[in-house]
Amino acid sequence: KYIARAGHQSFMTTDQWCSRYMIIKCESGKVKIQGIKITDRRYPFERIGKFNCNDTVLNKLWDMAVKTIEVTTDDGYGSDARERNEWLQDPAEPNFITTQVAFAGPGDNGKKTFSDPRPLKNLLRHAALSQLPDGRILATFPTDRGPEDCHYFIDDYACLWIEALKIYYDATGDKEFVREMWPTAVAQLKWFLDRRSPRGLLLAREYASFDNPFAYITCEGATISAYFYAALRVSAELASLIDGNQQAAEYRQAAEQLKAAFNKEFWNETEKAYNSAFLNDKLYAPTVHAQLIALHYGLVPENRQTDVRNWFLANYKNPGTWHVCKNPDFEKMVDMKAGIEFPVMYYWVFSELYRMNTIQQDQEVINEMRRRWTPMVLNMQDAGTLSESFTDEKGEGASESCHNYGSMPAYFMSSNILGVQRIGTVNEKQLMIEPRLGDLTFAEGVVVTEFGPVPVSWKKSADDQSLSFTISIPEGIKAEIRLPKLTERSTLTLNGKVLSKNEVKTEGRWMVVQDVSEECTGRVN
Repeated sequence: KYIARAGHQSFMTTDQWCSRYMIIKCESGKVKIQGIKITDRRYPFERIGKFNCNDTVLNKLWDMAVKTIEVTTDDGYGSDARERNEWLQDPAEPNFITTQVAFAGPGDNGKKTFSDPRPLKNLLRHAALSQLPDGRILATFPTDRGPEDCHYFIDDYACLWIEALKIYYDATGDKEFVREMWPTAVAQLKWFLDRRSPRGLLLAREYASFDNPFAYITCEGATISAYFYAALRVSAELASLIDGNQQAAEYRQAAEQLKAAFNKEFWNETEKAYNSAFLNDKLYAPTVHAQLIALHYGLVPENRQTDVRNWFLANYKNPGTWHVCKNPDFEKMVDMKAGIEFPVMYYWVFSELYRMNTIQQDQEVINEMRRRWTPMVLNMQDAGTLSESFTDEKGEGASESCHNYGSMPAYFMSSNILGVQRIGTVNEKQLMIEPRLGDLTFAEGVVVTEFGPVPVSWKKSADDQSLSFTISIPEGIKAEIRLPKLTERSTLTLNGKVLSKNEVKTEGRWMVVQDVSEECTGRVN
């Protein structure tokens, strides 16, 4: 709101706002508008990635997801078009993973910086600058939230900041930045280590997402313990990188102790799943979120994986609900085995479904993209961006019309459906190409990597008995190509040559060829 004086004058808003329409209302008197100027402060991304297949909803979904990240990024990653601040969870998932597969930024001497890591680096540094004297990293910044605010500090977000630092290192090899951030990580880890319970679990506030049955409850929780376990493992790796071998050993030991306590205290032999929390010494039954996060971060021993996965698959599509700040009915959510109700949680859902490595779960990912995102795609064409929460068939229920949470599918569409992923750290200069088309008859596009763009094209025959492809691998990079066996007698033709059994390895349902470079075409029959 601006109160005008007489005469010619100018006014500039004191904050940035993202809009599709602008309405100016004169509440009293008369004004003559001489001109309006809108400044585009978005990060100068260049969209290089592409996705196209025979499903128009998926094509629109990828485009809208990528646009959402374009719109909400400036000097660092924002979360939405309204708040315009940075949240601690968001740098890696979904923001940077979308950047990795879709964008380049400006580089030196007119060159491009593919999979530009600089917004991620900025957010990591901004988060470190928010650290409190007791070691906690604030959940959002810059902020006018105080300690009384439920989102002032979010425990698992602080764990995810450490994971994001490792993701940044893997994408850049930047050890000096790890050294710069290391005191921040150590102080935050100490805050968590000081809050281990006599049972060996972490006593802290749960969150994960609004739909977690224990969101906003301080307890010995399975999901927060799993996030902390991951932070300890990652910190051990980072410490080793910068010659902190003693710290690395301490964090590895703490992680193993937590894993042992997790499996001892939470395992429910009757349900064949992990219980969700101790609260006031009462042990609560398994939840979807507890199984999912435990699976994702490697807390589940091999002999329990099938049972835990089956429990998760049987329940993750159950009806659910969600809370903000207060959670009066967590017991009801536990009893109803509440399912996944927020787009952000699909980072872990899709990761786990793909890790199961079956044709059925490859298709499950595509089915879930259609089931959960189709109403959002069809009803939000005007904005062209995606929302924080899922909508119903009428397009109602979106809490934000431009929010990075809705963008989660884009990364998986590029890295898993088109199938292009980096293996290991950027210094290893290795790619893996492994398409998971499900029921799509063709899929093509460009996947951006740190080494440059990778154009790919996949096309099935009408009878599903052959798959033809073209791939272009950046210069100086080797790729491991993993192609689906269509029959027990499938053969692979690469650049006009039928490869022998000695040239093709078989790993389960995949035919594997290593050290492929440059342009290649081929067919699986």
